[in-house]
Amino acid sequence: ILVGEVPVEIGNLQNLRELTLANNSLTGVIPNAIFNNSKIEFISLYMNQLSGHLPSSIGNWLPNLKVIYLWDNDLNGTIPHSISNASKLTALELAGLYVVHLGIGHGLLAEAPEERINMRDVISKLKNIKSKFLKDVGED
Repeated sequence: ILVGEVPVEIGNLQNLRELTLANNSLTGVIPNAIFNNSKIEFISLYMNQLSGHLPSSIGNWLPNLKVIYLWDNDLNGTIPHSISNASKLTALELAGLYVVHLGIGHGLLAEAPEERINMRDVISKLKNIKSKFLKDVGED
């Protein structure tokens, strides 16, 4: 079991394609540098004690990201609308964050403790929403 914070230096591994640090006792915030890796395809940080929120630019530098698992942490906030830029994203599993349902759930914003969302549906719907709505939902 790994303990402590996720090292910022992981962001320097520019050829990293898969980051799996799930089911440990990692604490602190997820370093923004992890979300600046254009080659990464898979991020699995579920079942830790990570806190904070996702950076507003999360999807801007992740053109190859396909899967991100962050459930069972202490994350909060909203999913930034920049996630729609991660055009290959097919799986996003979260818990405790406010999820933009866009017709998938019961409302526009709802807490999703164990809900799975098909990101292709979300991305498709996000692209059709007016920029004002996205600005209201996604900015910190």
